[in-house]
Amino acid sequence: ILSVGFGILAVLLRLLGGVDDHTTNNDVSINGGGGGIMIKPSVETILFAMGVLTCDIGSFFVNVAFYGFLFHLPTKQALILALSNSCFSCASFLPIVVSGFMDVSGYTLPSVLLMYGVVILIGSGGVCWVTVPSLEEYHSNALVVLGLPIPRRTVKGWEGMKKQLLGAKKVLTHPDHAMFHKISMVVLAMGWVPAFVYMSMADPLGQEIFGGEGGGGIGLSLGVSFLKINTLVGLLVGPACGLLVDKFQHPSDGLIEICMLMTVSLAVVTLLCGVASWMVQIVVLIFVCISQTMQLLFAMRYAVLFSYPNRVGVVTGALIFVFGTLSLVLILLVSLIIVITKSYLLPVRIVSTIGMMAWAAYVVYIKREERFPASPTLLPEDEIEIAKNFGVSTIEDAAYVA
Repeated sequence: ILSVGFGILAVLLRLLGGVDDHTTNNDVSINGGGGGIMIKPSVETILFAMGVLTCDIGSFFVNVAFYGFLFHLPTKQALILALSNSCFSCASFLPIVVSGFMDVSGYTLPSVLLMYGVVILIGSGGVCWVTVPSLEEYHSNALVVLGLPIPRRTVKGWEGMKKQLLGAKKVLTHPDHAMFHKISMVVLAMGWVPAFVYMSMADPLGQEIFGGEGGGGIGLSLGVSFLKINTLVGLLVGPACGLLVDKFQHPSDGLIEICMLMTVSLAVVTLLCGVASWMVQIVVLIFVCISQTMQLLFAMRYAVLFSYPNRVGVVTGALIFVFGTLSLVLILLVSLIIVITKSYLLPVRIVSTIGMMAWAAYVVYIKREERFPASPTLLPEDEIEIAKNFGVSTIEDAAYVA
């Protein structure tokens, strides 16, 4: 899927390389070597969106392959999830690598994207095919770790997808934890936005922080620095925090430490984001990237704690979708503040302060009472299916037979 996505982008960019500006009726003329192909801007946008979305979906599926190791290495689950997140962080360095490769080799962007797609198909695809445990191995190891068998469900067609999505909804709206899930997703959304502003608005933000000092490239330098630091944090800090979380006897203790680190990171961003010093801004970028990495680690670890193994993937996706949607509301608010105040720095301070206060309050909230379950949420339909597969009537009997 990921290779197909890069292929779509490469073909589209190859075609758009011959754009003729002397067209009419708002069409784009694509010169494919002979006569031109007329393509409307709306079609161009749809094709480009298809390519980007296909790349994103493919990368998500490759990333989820890490989940296959959760019960092969049950004492290193946080490390596995941290390594999964590191893939996203390291991917931020790809534009710099591609740009450097194009400068050295002379290849165009479409050619490089096609080459990269082939590398993914053969390299990444081949490695995953050989190393990632099968579904049967995943189930058997989960049985050993949890002491309960796993429903041997496969998703077939749209109906199967709807059942899985409905199951994820039931997990996140379970009466025992529904309010806690709502609070957690709101806090996640509040903590995600500061990193988003630095990721997407580094150029004007850098110009405002340094007041135009250093010429027009100061904002670009801030953005490139973010990409480099994000890669290093993903490679070093993420796995290190995963190992630290795995040291705690109870998983919820490790999550509390992540929450504290999030609070400290956002506090540093709040206090130092407006200082016109490159050394200080590097420190701010480090903590912005740490907060982003810890957010993803928390979300994935959270999903594993509340989800039975057959639902971990879809619950993680649902959790990220919900807090991502909530983040969109805050991002729109940030955009509104920028339009009104003509400032990019002010919304960074506002959202960082809100995020810091939200995570600090969340730490107090989860320390006052045990909020995390001792075992994942097993839905009634899962219990019935497990018992039926073993020819018994209760989950306890199924565990005994297994």
